[in-house]
Amino acid sequence: YKGYNKIAVIFAAGEIHSGKSGNKPIFGTDILGSGTLVRQLKAVRRNSSIKAVVLRIDSPGGEAVASEVIRREAELLAKKKPLVISMSDLAASGGYWIAMTSSNVIALPQTITGSIGVVMGKFVLKDLYKNIGVNKEYLKTTKYADIFSDYRVFSDEEKVKVKKMMKKKYQTFLEIVAKNRKMAIGDVEKIAQGRIWAGSKAIKKKLVDGIGGINDAIALAKKLANIPAHKSV
Repeated sequence: YKGYNKIAVIFAAGEIHSGKSGNKPIFGTDILGSGTLVRQLKAVRRNSSIKAVVLRIDSPGGEAVASEVIRREAELLAKKKPLVISMSDLAASGGYWIAMTSSNVIALPQTITGSIGVVMGKFVLKDLYKNIGVNKEYLKTTKYADIFSDYRVFSDEEKVKVKKMMKKKYQTFLEIVAKNRKMAIGDVEKIAQGRIWAGSKAIKKKLVDGIGGINDAIALAKKLANIPAHKSV
């Protein structure tokens, strides 16, 4: 295919986590690994035969750091060639975060998107470990090194620290959306706070740019790449 004008379609599906993509056998859910997706985004960015990219998102969100790693790499891609975001059934929270790399965001009428907010917490499994005969010991190098340990609850001091972390990350989320959607932070705040929107409502809230499916996204990518609509890619 060397020399052809091609459109790359990348699927970003599952809960966002660091590392490789895969699945959770116990829960039967897909894992969208930041490492896996970043490698794919880098590959299409460096491939000169690929003239535009469609990133198809179907994700409820996940880890904030992993979401930012993906968003940053997609941002680098968007600076080099047209990037169209195509939302599937779900593009919320971290799924919406990684969509903030393009001014060409297309959602289905029934897409669940938005959920601009941050939730942070942990499961405490000490009693479970005790029942199966497992004991944990921790060696700490800093005071808060085990703050997210699943072996104990948060202390009162740690609760205050976690709330500060959540507020800081939430403010960053607002700023990213405001910059990409060309909105005032105050206006973003009015439609944020963790609320979700159907695609048909999201377009009225300026969270997405258009309504359509993946074929519409591919057609837009071809147009942005100056590939004739009748030409196959």
